[in-house]
Amino acid sequence: MNHDVLLKEIETIVEKKLEILKQDLFNLHSEASLLLASQASLAKKYDTSKSTINRILKCGVRAGKIHPLRIKYGERTSNLKYKISEVDKFISQNQELLN
Repeated sequence: MNHDVLLKEIETIVEKKLEILKQDLFNLHSEASLLLASQASLAKKYDTSKSTINRILKCGVRAGKIHPLRIKYGERTSNLKYKISEVDKFISQNQELLN
């Protein structure tokens, strides 16, 4: 390979990585204020098992009251996350589900 071709390939790779970083920063600023939690974190918060919180979350999603999110980290995505405010509201309206 000549130097020009090699430099062009390096430039392309660096540009792709820069776009991933820009997207990560955008996601960080746009989604951080949502206060998201995983199923495991929500189970700890409500002092219940993961299977119970999973059942509650499924009920909330089916009812359209809880909206799971997957955050993109460049080419990767996170596990499902849930808006704590939506979960709090759903559980407060459906206390019987915690039993």
